[in-house]
Amino acid sequence: MIDLINEGKRIYELLGDELSQKIFCDRFLYSLTNDTKHLFRMIQYMPKARDIVEKLDAIDPSIPKYIYSAGIRGRAIKKIWAYDWKGFIDRNEDLVGTEVEGIPVVSCQSIKDKTDVVVVIPNRFFANEIVDELIDLGINKKYIFNLSETWNPLIYQQYFDFPGLSHSKEEVFVDVGAFDGLSTKQFLEWSGNEHKRIYIWEPNPQNMERCKDNLKNIVQEEKCVFIDKVSWDKMGTISFAENGILSGVDKSGKRTVMCSSIEHELYDDDIPTFIKMDIEGAELQALCGCSEVIGRYRPKLAISVYHKKEDIVDLPRLILSFNADYKLYLRHYSYADWDTVLYVLPR
Repeated sequence: MIDLINEGKRIYELLGDELSQKIFCDRFLYSLTNDTKHLFRMIQYMPKARDIVEKLDAIDPSIPKYIYSAGIRGRAIKKIWAYDWKGFIDRNEDLVGTEVEGIPVVSCQSIKDKTDVVVVIPNRFFANEIVDELIDLGINKKYIFNLSETWNPLIYQQYFDFPGLSHSKEEVFVDVGAFDGLSTKQFLEWSGNEHKRIYIWEPNPQNMERCKDNLKNIVQEEKCVFIDKVSWDKMGTISFAENGILSGVDKSGKRTVMCSSIEHELYDDDIPTFIKMDIEGAELQALCGCSEVIGRYRPKLAISVYHKKEDIVDLPRLILSFNADYKLYLRHYSYADWDTVLYVLPR
């Protein structure tokens, strides 16, 4: 424990600004205590999230609060946002009458004409339609909070919005965990479509097909390398679980897929200038697979550090062991406990 505290202190002192230090402290404390109050405080460093929380806090606490949908975002709100939630509202008839995360799931009709009810809508899709539905049911509009209006834009900001990032005409971008190609499209916008090569890693075949379809006619074929393998620290095979955006390495996964290292898949004259990783907890092994590149060439890095509690310490510590000549920054991009990004920039 003493070594962990000392290592946490060292990383804290190497972070480049006050916001990074605040985010680090809250993620570190959450890792130590499992107390979600630290995550709730962390999301409020984003001004728009803080504004929503302040408005919720100003409402009479006796007015019942509900979360619309017991899906992944709804459950994340229940986990982190520190309110006395009365239940989930959900259209799924199979869920109505059950409990999810310790609170009941009720139908939309059960709150009809209840003007004094607070409903928080975290849904990524169809949020505006849900607002209209709730108004039609008689819910007071001032008690309807559409989180998606400010949450969804964060998806398009992460990895490239940090002001310290700069690009050249010869960028070699490595998109590890490309999913549907969104982050590559963001890279193209950020770089003004000036680049030498793009490496797209995505082992889920359905995701890879979506990725190729979304990027066709956008990226020149000779400048794009599609790699349908797991990014790892060695070549071989590995068990893999397919679950859409949450697909990842899993010992109980039903598929066996090829794995390889970033360094092994590079064209002879390509040196990565920017590596982005979001691969459901496999970041440590993938980073080990490009240790020589990091050690010798100091590419820019944007690495997810939220999949495992130890990542907030282990990943920056690992990167600094490859090359200590870096500046570290942290930013958070969701109203949930995911999408915390470590930016690693050459000094």
